[in-house]
Amino acid sequence: MENKIIEELKEKIDNLNNQISSQNLILKAQANRLNEISIQLQALLFDKKPEPKLEEKKPKIKIEPAVQVPISSNVTVIEENNQLPNQVPLLPARHNRKESYAEENDFEEFLSGEKKEEQQVTNVKNINISQRVVDANQKSIYLAAVEIRNPGSKENIVRVLTTPNGKWKASLPPGKYEIFIKKQTSLNRPRLEHNFEINLTNDKNDVELETIKLI
Repeated sequence: MENKIIEELKEKIDNLNNQISSQNLILKAQANRLNEISIQLQALLFDKKPEPKLEEKKPKIKIEPAVQVPISSNVTVIEENNQLPNQVPLLPARHNRKESYAEENDFEEFLSGEKKEEQQVTNVKNINISQRVVDANQKSIYLAAVEIRNPGSKENIVRVLTTPNGKWKASLPPGKYEIFIKKQTSLNRPRLEHNFEINLTNDKNDVELETIKLI
């Protein structure tokens, strides 16, 4: 029994050796083939001849001879005193006296109208307004932004900041205005805002608005 087992093992070992040797032969053949291919590639790369450069054909420019234009005898030549032939002198324009008087009257009326408008503008005086801004604890709010806008066009007319005492001041002509007051206390808290309208009239020169509380 032992002899049979030993013989079977020997046969198996011989078969494995044969398979290994055949695989080695195949690998060697493939390696040789790869070497041949690499040699052919190198030969193609190094033996490549440069392609001939194509010469650019420059367009030929034909130069035509200058054409001489004959000067006719009918052409008139300007004289040295820069006067044209058969030049007619200009006559002075005639002014109509009635038209000149009407233009002078219109100009005087225009000037008088401008003077009246200037007098009306100068008669309008600005009104000084002021106000104090506080928080919920009645403490003055410093550096609060105050914007005064035109209610019709929504354009900012005046921008000021509150003082350490929480007060802001402005000088405006009579009329209606919208006032917006804003203050950002911190990044983690919402911005404090308040807006209202005022109507300034000519009966007062200085107006002290009521203290406003930003909450």
